[in-house]
Amino acid sequence: MVCVRTMTIELLFHHYSKPGNFLFPFYNHGRAPPTGTWASGLISRQHIEAIYATAPWDNIIVPVNPISFTMTGWYRDMSHRYLELESTHRQALWESTHAFPIPPAQRRSERFMQTFWRQRKQRRSRFGARWKNFLKMILSGMIAGHCDLDILLDPFFLHYPRPHEDRVWYPGLGHSNDPADLLEALDMADQEDPWRNQFRNAYWDHPGSQIPRLQDKFKPAPSS
Repeated sequence: MVCVRTMTIELLFHHYSKPGNFLFPFYNHGRAPPTGTWASGLISRQHIEAIYATAPWDNIIVPVNPISFTMTGWYRDMSHRYLELESTHRQALWESTHAFPIPPAQRRSERFMQTFWRQRKQRRSRFGARWKNFLKMILSGMIAGHCDLDILLDPFFLHYPRPHEDRVWYPGLGHSNDPADLLEALDMADQEDPWRNQFRNAYWDHPGSQIPRLQDKFKPAPSS
């Protein structure tokens, strides 16, 4: 256990913002599934532009009330700052669990794919920098006694998978019938794996909702 006063932003960012396998399954470091087992033909400019035109990241715009705190005082300021971050970087958060693979050969041969891949990577980097900055406020709140690490387990917060957690989306993987397009593949994936949208459409199944100690943990005790 790390003492709060010796905790650093790097430790919080890389190791302690949530337990491993809390939201996202561990990544299988074996080889990628063979192309014949998933709809790799959907990774094309036509299909990518079609699904991105629908702004699928709006699927995670679901108001979630915190279960461990109320939005007053420090918690209000922290919540507003977090919600601003989520709104600004919602696309990167969605892409973090819906990043379909683009083979290097395809990036080399198609300028669109190279540009798309690079921009997706840049969105991820920008979110990481902003998330790390937000965690400074959480760490300050921990030192001041407003909260502890449990606050980040609240379903109120969205997270980004760590390197050892699953994030790659292979459209159509595990289904006998190939989806007609990426939108159909997305619907299949999100229904099968609710963690991809971080349980925003079923917040009662969020792992944080299953932790009894989180309920009202940081709410002030009623005066007697």
